[in-house]
Parts: sequence; C-alpha cells; structure tokens
Amino acid sequence: MGVMNRLLAAGAAGAAVYGITRGVQNGTFQRLPETINNALNNNNGQMQQFTQPIRNMMNQNQDQNIIQSTANAVQNTAQNAGNALQNTAQDAGNAVQDTMQNAGNAVQNTAQNAGNTVQNTADRVQDTAQNAWQSVNDEDDLMYEQ
Repeated sequence: MGVMNRLLAAGAAGAAVYGITRGVQNGTFQRLPETINNALNNNNGQMQQFTQPIRNMMNQNQDQNIIQSTANAVQNTAQNAGNALQNTAQDAGNAVQDTMQNAGNAVQNTAQNAGNTVQNTADRVQDTAQNAWQSVNDEDDLMYEQ
C-alpha cells in the first residue's frame, strides 16, 4: 500500500505542477495582473482610491520578475516531481522483481521437496514389499524343512 500511495501522491503533484507550468507557458498567469487591474479600474471612485496602491504595485516592473521566478520554481518542482515519480516507479519495479524471484525460488524448493517425498515413499513401499516377499519365502522354507 505504501508504494501505491507514493505513486498516487507523486502523480497528483506532477499533474498540479504540469497545470501550473502550462498556465505560465501559455500566458494565463501572465495576464492575471492585467485582469485584476481591469477589474479594479471598473469599480466606482471610492474603490479605486482604496485599490490604487494595489494597482501601482501590479504595474511595477517587478511583476515580470515574480512571474519568471514563479515559472522557474514551477519548472524545478515539476522536474523534482518527475524524478520522484521515476524513483518510485523504479522502487516498485525492483520490489516486484524481488517478489517474483522469491516466489520462483519457493516454488522450486516446494517442487524439490515434493519430489524427495515421493521418492522416499516409493523407496519405503519397495522396502516393505521386499520385506513381505522375504517373509513369505522364509515361511515357505520353514514349511519345506518340516
């Protein structure tokens, strides 16, 4: 269960990172400050007075730096998630391979033990039959001697 949970968590993280990366690449997140600014400008005068400092911050050149930093962080996170997913898949593959090898060894040992048991039983049956035959012959010899 632990491997499956790790795979699901890594997959979910990868999907989220992929979505954010696509949003940065296709410009969805780059248009976000403009969309917010337009929404703020369409309000009445009191709201514009209240939101002017926010609009000023959004219009500064730092927005591009923030977006680029975010894009870089998302890309790094996506790479790390991909690496984690690959490592988890490799671990799962190794665990399956080990389990299959152990199962194969167990089957081989069981078959060998069963073969030995059959051989031992056959030897006992042969010895019993031989002893019974010898007993019959010994009794016949005794009868003829009398």
